[in-house]
Amino acid sequence: MEVTGSRQLLGPSLWLDGPGAVADVRLVEGDPDPVLAWREALKRANAALGWPRRVHSRRTGDDFVALAVEAPSDCLAGAARLNDWAVAGGREEELPSLVQQIAASSRPDLRTGIAQADQRGLPWLLDREGLTIGLGAGAVTVAHPPESPGGPASTRRDVARLDQVPWDEVHPVPVVLVTGTVGTAATARLLARIAGQAGHTVGLACSDGAGVGDSAFTTDDPTGPETVRLVVRDPRATFAILETPVESILEHGLVLPRVEVAVVTGIVGDPPGDHGVTTPQHLAETAVVVAKAARHLVLNADDPLLAGHEAGSWFSLEHRGDGAWVDDGELVCGETRVKTHQLRGLDRDAAGDHVTVLLAAAAAALAAGLPAGTIAGAIGRHDATPW
Repeated sequence: MEVTGSRQLLGPSLWLDGPGAVADVRLVEGDPDPVLAWREALKRANAALGWPRRVHSRRTGDDFVALAVEAPSDCLAGAARLNDWAVAGGREEELPSLVQQIAASSRPDLRTGIAQADQRGLPWLLDREGLTIGLGAGAVTVAHPPESPGGPASTRRDVARLDQVPWDEVHPVPVVLVTGTVGTAATARLLARIAGQAGHTVGLACSDGAGVGDSAFTTDDPTGPETVRLVVRDPRATFAILETPVESILEHGLVLPRVEVAVVTGIVGDPPGDHGVTTPQHLAETAVVVAKAARHLVLNADDPLLAGHEAGSWFSLEHRGDGAWVDDGELVCGETRVKTHQLRGLDRDAAGDHVTVLLAAAAAALAAGLPAGTIAGAIGRHDATPW
């Protein structure tokens, strides 16, 4: 048995509904099944810590199993160590030291803040900068002292203690997650154009770059967790679009536990083979993880890998839907029809990724409450102005 990877999960993932840790375990012929001993070790550890017992194992074939444990957001580093300990057999004499380390690093005050945010239906973020409740223009951060230099502390709204949070002023902003393996960056950019034309100051994190409004951020990982946090904490943002690569979901789960809309553009290509994801079906299951965070899920009805999932609305080149579809060379979005020459005479084989981007962006924008007329205007003008 070989542990090929161990990492923290920031939020909902393929394995858990919330934050925690996961270990990838490669098995060879003759290895005993590690799941039972791992579960028993975590049962003892969770009892000592007072954590609820939420664990999950996911087996792929005969030679791979992922072992995941849910944990409070303030204890993810400790949870990863604890999970590694349990995978290794859970030696009893090592448990008191692990429990002591985790207890020393925990922040019960921040857990109280998270619970209060959850009770109010508010999104939140927790990292080394602090606990942020609300998003964008409605965000307040209970900052960790001392604040990290070079971060967004100069522009965000900070308070020193949880009892200073002005709850009546805290609110979310609409957030759209864009995932899949087809045209996700282009879909995110077009969504940003639509939201901007609707009057929003848009926060965008996509593989082509990140920023808020006219300000671009310098980052080596424009879709990574740190960039996402920077975007959604920015007090200028009134709307955010976050490209969320499938690989990112596998690596650290979702950064935000609650968003307005998520759209899955489609699933094509070969799976990466990492983390037990070895088939196109596994890729689709990973992409649809965004449903765990989204109030409204938008799916591609023409993709057979997605057609069996539940969705709030659909987009399609082939069928009339309730999100966006094509009818006689026109894109239909709600009650609005858009004439654009790229759609005329196209069938599914000829459409390509370009039309998928148009349909996905239109359906997601409609689900996010953006005006159909603005959506039509942005798509209708896109021929003359690249997005």
